[in-house]
Amino acid sequence: MRIKQFKYEKSSLPLIEKMDTQKIKYGTDWPVVYILNNSDKAYVGETLCAYKRVSQHLSNPLKTGFENINIILDDEFNKSAILDIEAFLIRYMSADQKLDNLNEGLYDYSYYEKEKYVAKFEPLWNILKNYGLVKGRLIDIENSDFFTYSPYKVLTIDQLMSVEMILHGLKESIKNQEPLTVVISGAPGTGKTILATYLMKLLKTPSEVRFGESEENIELDKELFEMIDNMKISMVVPQQSLRKTISNVFKKVSGLKSSDIIKPYDIPKEKFDILIVDEAHRLQRPINLGQKHNAYHAHVEKMGLPNDSTEMDWIIHQSKYQILFYDEEQTIRPTDIRSDSFYKVLNKRKILALELKTQMRVDAGESYIKYIKQILNCQVDYKQEFKNYDLKIYDNLSKMIKKIKKNDEVYGYSRMVAGYSWPWKSKGDETGKIYDIEIDAEKLRWNYTYINWINTPGSINEVGCIHTVQGYDLNYCGVIIGPEIDYDFSKNEIIVDKDKYKDTMGKTKLSNEEELRTYIKNIYQVLLTRGIKGTYIYICNKNLREYFKKYI
Repeated sequence: MRIKQFKYEKSSLPLIEKMDTQKIKYGTDWPVVYILNNSDKAYVGETLCAYKRVSQHLSNPLKTGFENINIILDDEFNKSAILDIEAFLIRYMSADQKLDNLNEGLYDYSYYEKEKYVAKFEPLWNILKNYGLVKGRLIDIENSDFFTYSPYKVLTIDQLMSVEMILHGLKESIKNQEPLTVVISGAPGTGKTILATYLMKLLKTPSEVRFGESEENIELDKELFEMIDNMKISMVVPQQSLRKTISNVFKKVSGLKSSDIIKPYDIPKEKFDILIVDEAHRLQRPINLGQKHNAYHAHVEKMGLPNDSTEMDWIIHQSKYQILFYDEEQTIRPTDIRSDSFYKVLNKRKILALELKTQMRVDAGESYIKYIKQILNCQVDYKQEFKNYDLKIYDNLSKMIKKIKKNDEVYGYSRMVAGYSWPWKSKGDETGKIYDIEIDAEKLRWNYTYINWINTPGSINEVGCIHTVQGYDLNYCGVIIGPEIDYDFSKNEIIVDKDKYKDTMGKTKLSNEEELRTYIKNIYQVLLTRGIKGTYIYICNKNLREYFKKYI
């Protein structure tokens, strides 16, 4: 694999044509990947005829300002390989620098000898670094927020199909002047947030879509994109920490801005054409509002809605079309909208229901997510093992902490998390002498901040709660299962102790104890499915530890 560099000008075309040899016509009849670049931006593409493709770019008024053409050559390239390499470069370079590429969907597919070409990715990246075309290390890019939440992602087949169905549904509803609500469900790690940010980029920049310029992996309808041009489109993220993270990512994406990400309390301020709502299961209903009580009901009164209106009601009232990403099994507090209320709001509306199933986070795959759910619901049929996934129960918390810290040094993004089983005594403490969690010889503190905790200096020495990690990925996650949850061998069921559950907002206004048990199991299901490469578990209660050891 090698690179040929040329000036981005018409005088380079004869030189590109001369890349042809008697054996291989690199310039006129061979699959290649290329990068157009200057000091500020880059564009990645693939073609079967470099001469023709570069000529097209040079004649395109939208492709001006580049200084160099960098053509990547390999005697073993084929069409499938260059599409895969192009997708790899777009994903990683978008997190490394500003890209001028569109956002038309990169599809992860299999092809003959794919492993051989995937093995070329890292050597290619190192070659690009030597040419000054990229800067960061692959492992650092993979651990960056931009890489995680970038709209330039390789999509799964069910994500691509969902995009096509959403675009078709929007077109028909806009033409017929009727409302439409899309509900996209999916378990943790199925890429709901990825698809949400992808759709934001696609729908917010319709003028960037250039039909017929390249092979697209999704069907793009010119009529639809003319319809949505100049529409008011925003993305609602209920969780403060995740909202801040995605806002920072959008600052770096061409055509998007941080103000495109809004909180639920921004919804009453104006009308919207399209609202995309991530983590819709965390929308609030009007209970346990605390200091927000007056503001909440002021918004309700302003919109002329009933006093018991939920934030879901706000969204329907203030927008024509909604795209909602929802997982009822990730509701974790009584303030979260109940599933019956969620769907009741949608009565008598046109609904497009879609589901994401492909597991994108955990290397152990979809079966691991199901297995954790089965364990927490005492429905395990047999013990399962997961290859290429580090799943362990620790009897010694100190050893688990040591392992997490070691993994963080090697892989990054490794953190300790826990259920809300200890009060937050260290809140606001600057001395570092107040501890929240004391287990054996270990004295630990809760997360110092809610906002972007995972990337905060010192977070490796803290323990994150559910509110800091829901919606985030970790390479390795060490989970402390606290004393508020246990196992009853005689009944074969998970039990909870309300008095040992310390999230006061999470247990007031409960309808019954069963509701609390559901929330606590949902919390641990979220915590136990954060780790991409592995999950380590320490369990405070002996009975629950013995129960888990039967299956892990």
